Formats: sequence, structure tokens, C-alpha cells
Amino acid sequence: NPLKELKQDAPSNHDSEFVAMETITVGIWLMSEILSTADCSVIKTLLWRYNRGKTASESCFTMNSNENTHIPGPSAGAKHSYIPKSYKVIEQIGKGEHCVVYRCLKRETNEEVAVRQISRQKYYFIKALMAKKLDEANIVKFYGELYVDGVLSLEYELLDISLIDWLVSKNEFILLDEIRVIIKQLTVALDGLKRAGVIHADLKMDNIMLVDRIKRPLRVKIIDFGLSLITKQAITGDIHQITRLRAPELLFGLPFSEPIDIWSLGCLMGEMLCYLLFFKGHSAYETLQNIIGVLGPPPQHLLDAGLYTQYFFKKDRDSWTLKTPKEDCVDLIKAMLRWDAKERITPDGILKHPFITRSSASWTHSSPSTHEPLRCLHGSEAPTIIPDPI
Repeated sequence: NPLKELKQDAPSNHDSEFVAMETITVGIWLMSEILSTADCSVIKTLLWRYNRGKTASESCFTMNSNENTHIPGPSAGAKHSYIPKSYKVIEQIGKGEHCVVYRCLKRETNEEVAVRQISRQKYYFIKALMAKKLDEANIVKFYGELYVDGVLSLEYELLDISLIDWLVSKNEFILLDEIRVIIKQLTVALDGLKRAGVIHADLKMDNIMLVDRIKRPLRVKIIDFGLSLITKQAITGDIHQITRLRAPELLFGLPFSEPIDIWSLGCLMGEMLCYLLFFKGHSAYETLQNIIGVLGPPPQHLLDAGLYTQYFFKKDRDSWTLKTPKEDCVDLIKAMLRWDAKERITPDGILKHPFITRSSASWTHSSPSTHEPLRCLHGSEAPTIIPDPI
């Protein structure tokens, strides 16, 4: 029972009992009134595992003393040869899909910093960001570039712990005031990026860092611009963001800009409040299903304009219907059972039909509906499901 698990996780401290119950009450209301049809997990350890799973690369700037942060480098020979001798390498603190980051001591100033290797193309992008001085807008501070043996790297400020690690380390539910403070800072950061004409495109809990949870509690900054892009260079139809945080305009193949980051922020705000995964999905189809379950069907004008709408939906006269394996099956039967032989589907057409090829989006995940009987057919017994021999 998700609600029982929520209550068992509630803090026992009497001083925080009221605010904890306030948070739980709001969370329960959201789940019962808004999220009743969404397929979401509630236990915060699962939230952590999902953020740390294969679908989300680890942060490149995490420094968490409570965990073993020594992660093997990309290769034994490469290690940290690109870091100048004027820096003392203390430890490897992060490894993402596009970077490896080291915690270093700058010998000249005795200051600890983060150093990561970077491609020349991404360097020019970061250099342009540095010129905007966005560190004042809750963006990680870039100190400068390093160039050793033809390898380019960047020096950043060293931050403390990621938002997801901080949430899991708390012995009590996050308070509404804490959520408000964090969301306000992230909004300031996104506003700064918007003014700079930049889309982060990878806003997730791993890429939100606490500056110093002891000296500056609740002070957060956005990091990792490895997947960011300039707004003017956004190409309609390109795919960005991890699946469960992907904005509808990206799912449908519509023109997009900075608001895709606001969508991700809304999902993260809900996750902080309820300790559940908004719109959890291992595929774009699953994510879209969960969004529709919460928000209802999307506006028709968006579906009409989307490049990928037909991948998820089927148009029936003037309206769109979300595709399912059942509908693919029934559609094939109808195509076979035509009065006019000239209109009847051919063997070649059958072999190319989505029900046979599993080419529609509804087949891209393991859906319970693929194992349910077709109630619209004669009889109530479910047929035996025979695996494809090919």
C-alpha cells in the first residue's frame, strides 16, 4: 500500500510532525486526485535507483562522502593525464556518458576544484556561457580552460551533493518551504538560460547540486551542459531529454524551445513532493500513456501538427485515438473482412501491417494489454499466446 509506506517513512520527531503531516496530506491528495491513473512508484529508494539507473547517466560533479565515489576511468592508460601538474588529483568524483570528472587541489591557491575533459565543439558552447556570467543565476561557475598534450578540459567550482542524493539522505520528508526555495532558485537559473538563448535539455535531479549542505543549506545550482543547445539551433523532430522527463512537444515532434526545461522542472517538483516518479516510462509510448492518464488527452491542434503523432495515434475522421496492440489487431481483421475483394488487404499488406511487424509505438514496451484477451471477439476465453518463431 503506497500510502502505508508513506506513513511508515514519516519522521518521528514531534517538532516536525505538523509540517510532515502537511506534506504527506498534500502528497496523498495529489496521488488520489491527480495521479490516480498514473503508474508510479512511491518509495524514495526506488526514486533514487531510477535516477541512478541506466536511463539516467550519473552526475559529473557529485562529491558525496557517504558513498564510494571512486569510479574506474574510461581506460587504464588515459586516467587523468590531461590534468596539469599544477593540480593535485584527489579522486575521481563522477563519470557520465560524456565526461569523467576529478576533484583536484589547485596547488597555487590551495583551492579544491572540479576538472573534466571536454570536446572542442562543446568548449566553445561553454565559453559562450562563461561570458554570460550565469553563475550569478544559480548555474555552476566555470573558472577557465586547461590545455595539456592536445587535450582540452575545463575547471569548475566544486559542489557538494546532488539533489537526489540529498533527498534520499534526509530522515524526513522534504517540507513545502524547502521545495519552494529550491524551485525558486531553479526558475532563476532557467530564466538566465532563456535570456542567454540556451536550452539545458537534460534537467534532472542528478544535474541539480547543493552548493554546501552544511554552510549554505538549500542553495542549489544547475550543472552539466553536455547535452544543452542554443535555442536558435533547435531542430524540430530532434530528440532530447530522458524519456520520463520528455516534454510533449518533443514526443510529438513539434517545434520546441526553452519551455521543455519547464516541463522537466514540473516533473521534478512533483517527485520532490510525493517521492514518486511522474510519468515513469521506459519508452516514449509508456511516458505518453502516463501523461494522458494524468492530464487527459492532448489538444487536437498539437496532434495535427506533430511529426510523430501517427507513430502514437490513429486518426479516425477528425479525431485522434492512442494506438494499442488491440486496435492494431482489430484493424487488421477489418482489413481482411471487406465486402469488396478489391478493397481487401493483400498478403503483402498483411506482412507489412503494424500488428504483424510490431512497428507501432504501442509494441515498443511490455504492456499488459498485449497479454489480455480481445473481449470484442466472440467468446470470453483468452487464446493461447504463441511466441513468434522468427
